[in-house]
Formats: sequence, C-alpha cells, structure tokens
Amino acid sequence: NHLNGGLPPEIGELALLSALEIANNEMTGTIPSEVGRLVNLRILSLKENQMRGSIPFEVGSMSNLEIIDCKA
Repeated sequence: NHLNGGLPPEIGELALLSALEIANNEMTGTIPSEVGRLVNLRILSLKENQMRGSIPFEVGSMSNLEIIDCKA
C-alpha cells in the first residue's frame, strides 16, 4: 500500500473498528495512546513499518484485543 506518515490521535474515534491492519507500509512516529479507546479492536497489526517507541499503556486494558503484532 505504501502508506506513510503517523497514526493520528483521531484513530481513537473509530469506536466500532475491530481490526487495524496496516502492516508492511512506511508508517512513522509512535502509536498514539488514543488507540486504547478502540474497545472493539480484536486485531492490531502494525508490523514492518518505521514506527518507534513503546506500545502505549492503554493498550493493556483493551479486553477484546486478541492479536497484537508490532514487530519491526
């Protein structure tokens, strides 16, 4: 896809999102803490991008999250 840039904080407004799969792109920046508001998210795949930093603490409280893949 060649998506680039960072994930905007507004990503947290997508309350019904169940999967966020943007692997193998050119995403940069950090994972915004607002991702933790995606209470219906089951899959978070951000692998193979140029993102840096740690996974936000808020992700730990996402009770529906089944798969997280953020390897470099």
